[in-house]
Parts: sequence; C-alpha cells; structure tokens
Amino acid sequence: MLSHDPLIIVVDDDPYICAGLCELLTSEGFNARGFVGAIATLDALSSGLRPHLILLDVQMPLMDGRDLVAELQRDPELKDIPVVAMTAGNYRVPSGLRLLKKPLDLDEVLRLASRYSEAPRYEASPASC
Repeated sequence: MLSHDPLIIVVDDDPYICAGLCELLTSEGFNARGFVGAIATLDALSSGLRPHLILLDVQMPLMDGRDLVAELQRDPELKDIPVVAMTAGNYRVPSGLRLLKKPLDLDEVLRLASRYSEAPRYEASPASC
C-alpha cells in the first residue's frame, strides 16, 4: 500500500529496534519505513526516497550515523532532511542534531514524528500525580 503521508525513516543496526519503532509509528498513523544500517539507507536516498525525518542510530558497523550525516550534508538534495540521532552511549553527534538517548522515551519519539511530519497527531497525555 502506498501512502501519501510524510515519510519517517528509522535507521538502526538492530533489526528489532528498527521494526519496533516502525511499528510504534505506524500504529499512531505515521508512514514509517525502517532500514537496517546506514548503507541501505544511503542507497534508498540515492534512489530518490525523500523522508520528512530520519531517526538515526549513531553507532553502527560499517557506516555509522555520523558518516551518514556527512554524506547527507554533501548532497544538495539530501542536506535539508531533518535527522534526529539516537544512542545508548556517550557518542558525539554532529552539531545541530537533536539527540535522543536510549532507552528511548516513546512519547518524545512520537512528538518529534508529529512535528517533522507536519501532521500534528500526537500529544502525550499529561502525567497524573
């Protein structure tokens, strides 16, 4: 099924994290697609895929998140795609990137998805005391 909704892509070397985040996003009405690794992501972007947001793991084998961001910045057609970095470690992320620490706050993931997809669909319920 093709969707005309803004696309959010999830990039992680852990296929379970990738699938879990995509499942969360689609269950909340977002159009999400996952990629296991930065190289597969770069291939898809080079083939014309244009997401409204990339949720990107920082530390991955072969090509890490910082390398992917550097590649995006070199390409005039890709440099303006918003990227939010995700990491469990204390890794440096390129300046200007928002950072989500793992374990992820899923409400924050959904708020970011809503903000960058230009389709406000999600507001976290206020915490009860």
